[in-house]
This record gives sequence, structure tokens and C-alpha cells, in this order.
Amino acid sequence: MSFKRLLIVDDSEIDRTMLKNILANDFDIVEAENGYSGLEMILGGRPRLDGVLLDIYMPVLDGFNVLRLMKEAKIENLPVVLVSANATKPNVAMAMYYKVTDFIMKPFDPNVILNRMRSVFDITVEQEAEITLPAHILTETDIADTKMYISKLKEIFGVFLKNNDKTDDHYVRTAAITRIIADEYTSTHKIPDADSPHLDIVQEAAYFFDIGLMTVPDYLLKLDKRQMDETEKNIYHSHTVSGAELVWLNHSPSCQFFVKTCGDMCMHHHERHNGTGYPHGLSGKDNAIYTQMCALAATFDDKICKYNNISSMQFDYVQREIDQDLGHFSSTLLETLADCRSIILNYYRKSAPGIEQKK
Repeated sequence: MSFKRLLIVDDSEIDRTMLKNILANDFDIVEAENGYSGLEMILGGRPRLDGVLLDIYMPVLDGFNVLRLMKEAKIENLPVVLVSANATKPNVAMAMYYKVTDFIMKPFDPNVILNRMRSVFDITVEQEAEITLPAHILTETDIADTKMYISKLKEIFGVFLKNNDKTDDHYVRTAAITRIIADEYTSTHKIPDADSPHLDIVQEAAYFFDIGLMTVPDYLLKLDKRQMDETEKNIYHSHTVSGAELVWLNHSPSCQFFVKTCGDMCMHHHERHNGTGYPHGLSGKDNAIYTQMCALAATFDDKICKYNNISSMQFDYVQREIDQDLGHFSSTLLETLADCRSIILNYYRKSAPGIEQKK
């Protein structure tokens, strides 16, 4: 198979590495650490390029100046995708002026970037539903290193919770219910990374879905969301992005599955199946299935724990309440939740932390 060659121009080594990891299976990647180096490759025609992924904000020669010099050199048929954390009106207007092919927002969402770049370059792949084996094997070293990283994150998150007079009960329960839903779902649906070692890590990842709250000002954490103005809501909503960025600080290949899964849960647990959530408005299968499971588990636990005694009746009531919130979750996941009824109730009755156990 012949890959299209894509030049990534970004002064951030971390961002280049992240983009390369996302796109390397579909593209032959070459890199430039600044606008001048990138422009030299583009103007020189060596190596031959099929497209450019260009950061806007770089020192000395930024992305728009690269585009200006390309325009002056009459390089008009090379697809350019701009990358920026700021989709401001001036930036969008400049992108339109230079007729860029697409505009991708930072921080990077792996699924969004991969799908957009495949669309730009007309790359088709086999349906993921046909995959029957894990995408990669977890070695003993992978598992050991991942456990060590999880331990460090729990220590950091634990200090935050203690300082805010909170327990981690909700996060432990969310992780456990995510695993119950995942076990049930993967017993009837073929998806990658669905063996026991991977699902163990999925459960651990779900514990941290709200770790980005550590970056929200203390006064906002104490406010009812209904009392927040638009600026305060935007600051609060940013916990999704900051949580993912915190988890992504680990670049160890051995922790890759946890970092990818957990970062995605942090970033997208407020997305909705109909595309009306935040921060990226993902819809349907654009949102990772394990992230959808985590979001459903967190929502279910938040609702059912409002009752003093958790019973079959409360489960059914909460299930109906979630079902009636049309567009939040897929019908398939809601059916899976219903199928887990007895297992989840047994968990709450016997081992869920923070819940009065029935003798």
C-alpha cells in the first residue's frame, strides 16, 4: 500500500509526536519544527509532499506567513490543513483567504483528526466492527508501568478531593459500573481492545473522568451550575480539555492504551449521542464507545445515589429518566444498561462505597 506523505509543521515537539501517533498508520509522516524548515521542504519539493498540517502560532515565521509565501510562489495545489487552539473570526477569515483545505482545533481529539484527515485525502479503511482481536497486546511491562502511572494520578486526585472535602466514592462506583456495562456490551459486540487486561484498564481510566476539575477555580466548584454566567460556564466546561491534557502528559509507549482511553474519557464525557454536547459536539460513533460507557455510568450513579435505599424500583425509575433524555445516549447502550440491571443492583447492595450495605 502506498501512503500519502504528510508534512507536519509545528514548533511543539509534543504536538508533533501526538499528531504523528494519530496519523502514522494512514500517512507517511515528515516533520518540520518551525515555519522556515517547513517552507524549505515545500518550496524545494523534497521530499515530495501530498499535504501539509500547519500550525498557525509559531515563533519567527508563523503559519499564515508560510501560506503567504506559498501563495507568492504560486503553490496552489498542495492541500493545507491549519491547526490552532483559537478559531477566532480573524483566523477563520485568513484561512478562507488562503483557501486552506480544513481547520482543526487544538487540543487534539484523535478520532476527529483521523476522520477529518481521512476525508481530506479520501482514505478509506475497513469497518472497525470487523476487527475481532485487540488492536495491540498489553505486555507485562505495559501493565506494570500503567499501574504505576495510575497510582500517581490517584495520589494527585486524592489530594484534590480531600482539600475540597470530597470522597472518591462516586468515581469508584462510576468505574465499577463502566466495567459492568463494558463486560455486557463486549459479550455481544465485536470491538478492539475488549479482552480482560484492556477492560481492567478501561475500568481504571473511568475513575479519572473528572480529574480536570482540579483546574477549575475553587469558587466555581462550590457554585450550582444554574447560577453560573456564560463566562463561568465556559471556565467550568474547560475541565474536559484540561483533564485530557493532564493525562496526556505521560508519553510513555507502555502507558499508551490507558492515556488514550482515559484522556478521551476526560475530554468527551459531556458529549451527547445527538452531537449537542461539549467540547467538540461529537455525535454517534465519533465518540469512543468506552467514553460513552463511562458517561452513562457516571450519569446513572449520580441519579440513583440521590435515593437513600437503592432498590429495583429506583433502578427502573432512573433508567426511565435517562431513556427520556432523548439524544443523550445511544439506544444500544441504554439496552445494555437495562441488561445489567441485576448485576448493578447487586453491586450497590453489597460492595459499592458510600452506599449503606444491606445485611
